[in-house]
Amino acid sequence: MNVKERLSVLRDQMKEVGIDVTVIPTSDCHNSEYVAPHFKAREYFSGFTGSAGTLIVSLTDAWLYTDGRYFIQAKEELQGTGITLMRSGQKGVPKLREHLKSICPAGSKLGFDPSLFTVSEGMGFLADHPGDCKDIFISESAWPERPRIVFNPVTMLDERYSGESLSSKIKRIRDVMNKKGAFANIVSSLDNIAWILNLRGSDIEYCPLFYSYLVIREDEIFLYANIGDEDIRAYLGKNGVTVRKYEDFYKELEQSTIIRTGDTVLFDSKDCNYRIYTILDDKKCELIDSPTPSNIMKAVKNTIERENIKKAHILDAVSIVRFEKWLDTRLGFWIPEDEGGDQIDETPLNEISVADKLLKIRSTADSFIGPSFETICAYGKNAAIVHYSASNKSNTEIKKGGVLLIDSGGHYLEGTTDITRTYLLYSEDELKDIPPKLKRDYTLVAIGMLKLLNSTFKYGARGSALDTFARQPLWNYGLDFDHGTGHGVGYLLNVHEGPNRISYRAADPSSDAVFEEGMVTSDEPGIYIEGKYGIRIENLILCVKDKENEFGQFLRFDPLTMVPIDLKGIDTAYMSDEDRDNLNNYHRRVLETLSPYLNENEIKYLKHRTEKI
Repeated sequence: MNVKERLSVLRDQMKEVGIDVTVIPTSDCHNSEYVAPHFKAREYFSGFTGSAGTLIVSLTDAWLYTDGRYFIQAKEELQGTGITLMRSGQKGVPKLREHLKSICPAGSKLGFDPSLFTVSEGMGFLADHPGDCKDIFISESAWPERPRIVFNPVTMLDERYSGESLSSKIKRIRDVMNKKGAFANIVSSLDNIAWILNLRGSDIEYCPLFYSYLVIREDEIFLYANIGDEDIRAYLGKNGVTVRKYEDFYKELEQSTIIRTGDTVLFDSKDCNYRIYTILDDKKCELIDSPTPSNIMKAVKNTIERENIKKAHILDAVSIVRFEKWLDTRLGFWIPEDEGGDQIDETPLNEISVADKLLKIRSTADSFIGPSFETICAYGKNAAIVHYSASNKSNTEIKKGGVLLIDSGGHYLEGTTDITRTYLLYSEDELKDIPPKLKRDYTLVAIGMLKLLNSTFKYGARGSALDTFARQPLWNYGLDFDHGTGHGVGYLLNVHEGPNRISYRAADPSSDAVFEEGMVTSDEPGIYIEGKYGIRIENLILCVKDKENEFGQFLRFDPLTMVPIDLKGIDTAYMSDEDRDNLNNYHRRVLETLSPYLNENEIKYLKHRTEKI
């Protein structure tokens, strides 16, 4: 069936249960950013494959809300579906709830699956449509052959990587519960559960997580997860964790098995789903709405995690430099000396094959587990699509004389990486042919990334205060990018992790945390010219202490990513002395850090890539 036919079948179900408008999010029951195929209802009914978006379906029309990362992609993928693209945050586009009120007035029925929306979202719908909301779960007839949830094996993460035991983490969480007077803490976000238990899984592609719910009481701990490994179950049992079936969570939550009527429960309304809330509310529990204690704990990496993460980034950088050398050799930009049988392969150069080559090189590291997200390998105008994904249909040949953007990352036992580099595929003789605006834009993006990397700020600053370091060089020329400047990064967890982020648009303190020593964040300004090119340069940065004086404690960032910036894109006419120093100092550090891990020919190549300007 095509999208129009799928929507027609969905509308038949809506009519059967008496619903006029249905809202379908991207999320699963755990508010995950990336989800297993079982939960990809929004993608199934819209055809839009991006990782963020909400589909609204009435009996006659449909709309898709998504953010600036996906405007170009959504425009292309929605063609012919009859679905209207709603560009969130743009002038003249009503907010989602406002739009729902206009198309679902009093007397109409709004349907949504309460387990797929957060408490705050569900309560918002109920406030806007009092008495007019109704639960709807996608039926088998509406989505035939829907994939089942697959529960893959769970593994333990040794303390030499986690840096803290399960029992220590539970004690810290219970200390927070006691201070708040809570009998229990319900944790439903998968990365929090994996972090607390020092376990990892693979139930979601690119995310080393496993489907589960965790209830931490002052006297007992219950884990709802389908774990068959007896060693894992014994490890959990020794730490006071009782394992129950994942499918039994809601049934036992409704009963008095884990939460009794009137219990005081700590939960996060921006994290727990609305179905959990309604069950607790029906049981007349006293609810303490507060951020999940483990959320900030896992964001602040401990000493062992920090040292491991640095090792992960060296492993990653060595792989990327080797990849860049391979690519430059294939394109004729680098003539290798005799390297003892290093043969030039004949693999066609296109977006998919180049992404595969990078993964193959990364995979040679002993501690490499897998990619931390789907690699974005975008050539030419495809690079203007912020979260582009190459398909057999769009796969583009990579050749000289264009722009190549690669956003990629890896999960290692030592941590998670995320890096973007944009390459100007011109030979030294062809540099004069690079359009002046392209070099200007590339230079401004590089300046912004390095300004944020080299910033110093007082303790108490949030990401919204730091954002202008990266954007100001672009703003000076009337340019901007329609995505956040930085996101937190988990330790062998989600590549996108809160509560730390960098964005001037961040208004909610829970998603705009005060920066703490030990937080890992991305630094990724960009510029995207539709139909022409896209530029993004991304490093991961570690927040560390700087000077402390009579004015207070100051912080700064250390670079974790150790990969050169393409000097072909740099136009020094746009750079101050400070900007040049920032670039030269960064490249000097890259060369010093990576040289011990490279052979003689690789060092020669890296020296060429990090020449002083």
